[in-house]
Amino acid sequence: MSNKTKILVNFAKLKKGGGQNVALNFLNGLCKVNLDKFELSFIVADNSGPHVFLQNSGEFKYFVAPSNSIYCLFWEALFSLRKLRSGRFDVIYTYFGYSFFLFGNTFQVSGSADSNLFYPEVDFWKGEPALKRCFRWLVDKYRIYGLKKSEAIIFENPDMQKKGKNIFGLKFTKLVLPSITGNSQMAKRTRLFSKDNLNILLLCGWQRNKGILKVPEIIVEAKKQNINLIFTLTAGKVNCAVGVEFKALVDEFGVQKNINIVDPVKKEDLAATYNKCDFVMLLSKLESFSNNIIEAWYYKVPLIVANESWSKAICNNAAIYVDRENPEVLVSALCDYIEHSELRNEKIRLGILELEKYPLIEERIIQELNYVSEFKTI
Repeated sequence: MSNKTKILVNFAKLKKGGGQNVALNFLNGLCKVNLDKFELSFIVADNSGPHVFLQNSGEFKYFVAPSNSIYCLFWEALFSLRKLRSGRFDVIYTYFGYSFFLFGNTFQVSGSADSNLFYPEVDFWKGEPALKRCFRWLVDKYRIYGLKKSEAIIFENPDMQKKGKNIFGLKFTKLVLPSITGNSQMAKRTRLFSKDNLNILLLCGWQRNKGILKVPEIIVEAKKQNINLIFTLTAGKVNCAVGVEFKALVDEFGVQKNINIVDPVKKEDLAATYNKCDFVMLLSKLESFSNNIIEAWYYKVPLIVANESWSKAICNNAAIYVDRENPEVLVSALCDYIEHSELRNEKIRLGILELEKYPLIEERIIQELNYVSEFKTI
């Protein structure tokens, strides 16, 4: 009889963007991990990056859940009825969310990345239509239910971990910092800096929280100071109200030539994408963490972030802090960094130093699996 801990890792919540890259980093990192103590199986969203990876590798058993979030809830309930009552898994680890496993008694450990739950003073869904706000409220209630029902919670942000204990009375929690993909000195930067056309990268989707609706005004303010900013936005097709609003603002301010909207970046294309930009911008009002931060440090690109408590707790001195609500003040804050290479290089140097605090992917995986194993269902 095997003494291995049988862990079911649920990646079904990670279907696109940075979340999908987190899952792919985990899967790629497994080749460097000693799995003698663990037997891993996976749940992945249909046709997602992790699904394709596992399909091609053939190394691990996996189950395919619907990519639609509502359908996935019903699938999880049915899955638990068929698979979890047999006791074939010792513990479940759901990445960034809670699985709706109604049947069986297998303990579940969840990762938490829903920052708005821990900062109730911030009106996170401000600007959304009434019906959508109602739906978001229901989703948040489900997420809070999941926090309280999970046997333990893994956090990436120490401030959220503290708030989780204070606000929700979470008993078992662990801080596991995000991983880097390798030695920070391995990333080579070849792009030459030019003030004539500054490429700013925003790796995000169509979300108000990301501050993207301020981009057209930022471009106009920069032009007033003879700075030509070219924004690359990785949000993909304009298929939602925020995207439509963004396009209307682009037309209103006449900055069509300064905006490139591209599809979300695949993991294998990250290095080339970062090497094409001069700054990385992250204007989120709230984040639990963002891979944009450690990726900017890793690829040696100066990082511009919103001057918020969450960002200062993570970035320390390794970022350029700006006022996300005031484009004029934001551009003024950037001017010195645009004019003086030594200031940009100092932020890059401090970013490389910050990276030393973060685990390699194989180190993070072991931290996670060891902690999850502590909650093996008896």
